Amino acid sequence: MFKKDNGFVLLMVLLILQLLSAFSFYAYLQSATELKQNSYRWQRENAYQQANQIFLKVEKLINETTQCRISIRPASSFIKQTKAWWQINACYVTSDNLNYFYIIESLGRDDCAIISTTQVADYYRITLNLLIDDRMRLLLQRTVILPTDTFNLCASKQHNVTIGSQMQREI
Repeated sequence: MFKKDNGFVLLMVLLILQLLSAFSFYAYLQSATELKQNSYRWQRENAYQQANQIFLKVEKLINETTQCRISIRPASSFIKQTKAWWQINACYVTSDNLNYFYIIESLGRDDCAIISTTQVADYYRITLNLLIDDRMRLLLQRTVILPTDTFNLCASKQHNVTIGSQMQREI
């Protein structure tokens, strides 16, 4: 009544089920990885938007305060700094569930960079260490031009510049 190859069919069905479950598990792992990556990208994009708002606040403070200023140093040196170094040398701000440090460096005045007939450019660099969570931080720098009334005669060719943010980069 039963043929001898019925056991072979059962074995093949079990093998196919095993392969299907392996493919399903692989697809699940791919989906979970994709979700984690998208979450990470969303956090970084959100942090960039918040960083832009923070930069605008700090830009307004440059002429009002002498705190949080350090001498010029290479951008790469900020990567190596510990949280303790930031606590000692930078200003720490907590607002709107954000924790961040910032440092202001005066890059100097350019007497040939004309803003108006009575003002020249004074360059600053703001370094922002935005603490997103325990695993992630965002370290950004922005160069800013502010006007200054005190200047010397230009020794080379004058050029016009615009007040405000000039460039931003991630370190």
